Amino acid sequence: IEAGVEGAKEAQTFAAQGLPPPDDIAVKLLAWKIGSLDPNEGWCLDGYPTSRMQALAMQTAGVFPAHVVVLHVPDAVALQRIPGRRYNKTSGAVFNVDFDDDPNADDDSTLDDPKDTGARCLEWIEAHRRAVDGILACYQHSIKRVDADQPKEDVLQEVMSYLKTRPRSNAPRLMRVILAGKPGSGNRLMGERLERKYGLVRVTMSRLLRQETSAGSDLGRKIKPYLDANGEVPVEFVVPVLAERLGRDDCKKRGWVLDGFPWTLEQAKALAGKGVQPNRFLVLDVPDDVCVERIALRKVDPVNGDLYHDLYNPAPSDAVKARLRRRPRDAPEVVKAKLESCAAQSAQVFEFYRDIEQHINGNQEPGRVFESLEAALLNPVPAPSV
Repeated sequence: IEAGVEGAKEAQTFAAQGLPPPDDIAVKLLAWKIGSLDPNEGWCLDGYPTSRMQALAMQTAGVFPAHVVVLHVPDAVALQRIPGRRYNKTSGAVFNVDFDDDPNADDDSTLDDPKDTGARCLEWIEAHRRAVDGILACYQHSIKRVDADQPKEDVLQEVMSYLKTRPRSNAPRLMRVILAGKPGSGNRLMGERLERKYGLVRVTMSRLLRQETSAGSDLGRKIKPYLDANGEVPVEFVVPVLAERLGRDDCKKRGWVLDGFPWTLEQAKALAGKGVQPNRFLVLDVPDDVCVERIALRKVDPVNGDLYHDLYNPAPSDAVKARLRRRPRDAPEVVKAKLESCAAQSAQVFEFYRDIEQHINGNQEPGRVFESLEAALLNPVPAPSV
C-alpha cells in the first residue's frame, strides 16, 4: 500500500475479511513484487497458481517461471501430513510437527488450524486433482515432477539438481524464427506447433503488449492508449518491449518463434538495431481470397470467448451457433484493407531478410504446411537466386 501499487488497498480489504483477493488483483501484486526484485536474484512462488486461469493471468502479466517443480505424494500420505501442520503466531512460520522443529515456539505461540480437518483435506485434494492438469499445461516445457514421499533431504537434493540444470531446446540447433505472412495465412497455428514440438518460446506482439500494460510499467502506460483505441503502437515503444522479451534466458536457451512481426521496414531495422538477429525468416504464402475466407467466416462466442469457423470449426450446437458474433476486425472489407496494406509493405521487409528468407505454400492442409516448415528449418538456407 505504501508503494502505491494498484490493487493493494483492495487486497487488504479482502484479507481483513479472511478472503483471498480476486485473481486480477493477486496477479497484479505478484507481477509488481517480482518486477521489483533485483534481476540477479531468483524467486520462489509456493502454492500459486491454483487454477489454469491464474496461470494464464500470470503469463499475461509477464510472469514466467524458469522452473516448475511438482511435488507428488499419494493421497493417503497427504492426509497423514496435513493434520501435523502448525502455525507460529509470533513469526508467522508454518511447520510440521512430524518433520520440523519450531525452536522459537512456546506453549502459547504454536497453533494448529481448525480448517485442517479430514473432510477439508479431502476437498483440497480433490480441488487440486481437478486443477493440476490445466495448470501444468501452461508450463509444459519447464516441469519437473518430484516424488515427495521420501526424506525431505532427498526431496531437496532432487529439486536442487533440477534447478541447476539449464533448459534445452528440442530443436537440433538454436532456432530464432520469424513467421511472416498475410493475415489469415496460418502464422498462429504454425507457431503453436513449433512451440509444442521443439519447445521454442512463442512470442506474439499482441500478447506481449498486453502483458506490458498489465505490469503497469512506464512503457506499458504509454502503450495502453494505443491498445484501447485499437491503433498501431509506435515502433519506439514496441521494439524495446520485444527486444527485452527475446533477450530473456528462456529465449536464449530454447530459441524462439516470433509470429507476425515485423511488418514494416522501420520495425525490421529497429529490431536489428536492438541486436535481434533471427536465423530463419519464413513466409507462408496464401492467396488473398483464401485469407478473406479464413478470417471473415470466423465467429466468437461472447459467453466464453471460444472461436469458431463456419467451415473448418463449426459451432457444436444450434444454441451456440445462434449466439456467435463476428468481430468487427474480421469483416470482409476490413480484412481486404489489411491485405492491401500488408502487400504494400511486405516487399521491403522480405528484402531486408533476403539472406534467410524462405517461402512456404500455406494454402494446403495444415499437416503438410508444417512438414514444409520443418524442412525449411532443418535444412540449410538455400543460396539466394541471382
